Amino acid sequence: MVQAAVCATCNNRLSKIYFHGFFLCIFTGDMINDDVDFEDDGNPDDRQTSRKILIGFLLAACMVAGLLLFQPPGNSDSSLTSLDTIDSLLTRELSFFNIPPNRIRISSQMAGGVFERKIYNVDVPSDFRKTYFHMELAKRLMPLGIELFGVIEFPDRLLRLVMIYENTVIRSIRINPTTAYELPTYPAELMLTIASRPGSDLVAAIRREIPGVPIALRVSSAEDAVAWSSPFSSHPLFFWMDAQTDGLPSLARSLRSVAPRPRYLLMDASQMNIRDLIMQSAGRNAGWIDGRNALIISDKAGRMKLEQDLGRFFRDARAGSTGFALIEVSERGIGWLTENLHDHKKGGMVITTPVVRLP
Repeated sequence: MVQAAVCATCNNRLSKIYFHGFFLCIFTGDMINDDVDFEDDGNPDDRQTSRKILIGFLLAACMVAGLLLFQPPGNSDSSLTSLDTIDSLLTRELSFFNIPPNRIRISSQMAGGVFERKIYNVDVPSDFRKTYFHMELAKRLMPLGIELFGVIEFPDRLLRLVMIYENTVIRSIRINPTTAYELPTYPAELMLTIASRPGSDLVAAIRREIPGVPIALRVSSAEDAVAWSSPFSSHPLFFWMDAQTDGLPSLARSLRSVAPRPRYLLMDASQMNIRDLIMQSAGRNAGWIDGRNALIISDKAGRMKLEQDLGRFFRDARAGSTGFALIEVSERGIGWLTENLHDHKKGGMVITTPVVRLP
């Protein structure tokens, strides 16, 4: 069915080419007849002029045919070229939701003797968010021109998702809740870091997309800390002190006025060497995190590098690694980051705050 739709599009374009080519051939044929008439007149100049005109029209015909052949098709509702594309996309989306392959059964049936329609039977945990899965899968299918509808099957009240393309059902998915297994979750210790006063767009994106995520503010004064921390009152906040070593204790003391229980991110050996002095200056309610071995991830190198680093970190976290990631975020990459975190949350990732140590 999909192949037939694609062929129909190609045939439509080729038909236009054939039509225009046919028209040009007739027109050129008339010119050839005119050329014969010129030759019958026996005038050499007329014959030369005729040949030049013919060559010009032939070149024009070639150029028009080439443009018709290679021009991109107009805006279409779909970029789907193969049903295998859907299967790959669906498999990927199920893996994002941490559904193991042994919980997926696939059967097939012929649809009108034209193509093979696959039916997916997917066992999911009883607390699986079916509506959320429906919404996410529909979002992935939309660019392909595929509509996704949900149907409740009675009497078991099971959800069946139906993919429709060109008014034809091409795939269906039966969601079968079961108590046989639970969706495994895994903690991922991470925090965002902001090196300058955040703009309103960045603040809004963080608060909307990843509420409650720990944030480390890289500050050099209490004034910076007050100005930068106020938009993130609902987030666990840490101070990454940006000062000379001998100025750290006084900076830590001044930050006590910003937060009643200040938390500090100590990032290098020089800070760790005077940790006790910093904590003494910060007060008895202060805490600290050892960030010397943190994996620093940044969006400065572009989206691909960011996703590669995050993917490596989350694979290690799922395997039980105890390290944490410090993610440098900006308005340029906040969308990339939230989309990636969103995908990993589907598979059971839970953002946690790195371990805070007390004096």
